[in-house]
Amino acid sequence: HNSVNESVVTFTASTTGTVLATVGSQQQSTHITVPGDYTVVSGDRYVRATGTSATITLLTSVGRAGQAFSIKNGAINAIVVDTTSSQTIDGELTITMIPFASVTFVSDGANWGID
Repeated sequence: HNSVNESVVTFTASTTGTVLATVGSQQQSTHITVPGDYTVVSGDRYVRATGTSATITLLTSVGRAGQAFSIKNGAINAIVVDTTSSQTIDGELTITMIPFASVTFVSDGANWGID
């Protein structure tokens, strides 16, 4: 699988050696703005926190190897990013994001990393 303009493209080889490309439906690209605490869901790709205080909880990283999404702190105060089931973010249970910071999180299938 590859993507072109956010559409899934699947390449297969026929028995005659011809390579076929199938263009599928557009991938989800959900951008959400939240004013307070929020738990990320699987369709989210970009979460922007705007409240004066917020905890953003990451969904489980198990079974999501390679999945990435970003969190933007659009607030004037720091926000906390938390994990589920004692999973970690680069070895930490939580991280604090300073105002106006943006972080991309990537799952390794067991925990989250910062890209």
